[in-house]
Amino acid sequence: MSKEKNCAERIEEAWQDTKETIRAFLEEGKREYKSINDLALCWDEDFHKGFNDLEPCDCLCFSYGGPADYLRFYHDGRITYVFQDWGDGAEKDLDGDDYFLCKELYDMYLFPM
Repeated sequence: MSKEKNCAERIEEAWQDTKETIRAFLEEGKREYKSINDLALCWDEDFHKGFNDLEPCDCLCFSYGGPADYLRFYHDGRITYVFQDWGDGAEKDLDGDDYFLCKELYDMYLFPM
């Protein structure tokens, strides 16, 4: 009998799919979406991960339910990708090119100066 993979085992594949969607959104000629509102379901400012969580972040949600995925933009500059599916979840710290891709999205569309 095969065991279903948990979120920690699935997060990398989910991130690759989301990353390609973000990359295509940022590349003018490949845009499937007309605006950031078409790309994501919602943007939550000063979101807290849990009831007693003191580490606020801003969240860009791509999907709810099972599975759900979103980016967390922490106020200290960190960016993580979160993948959740019915009682299970995993969070991936983004760095290198992944970090800069999401930082570009944040700077251009979420908090443009």
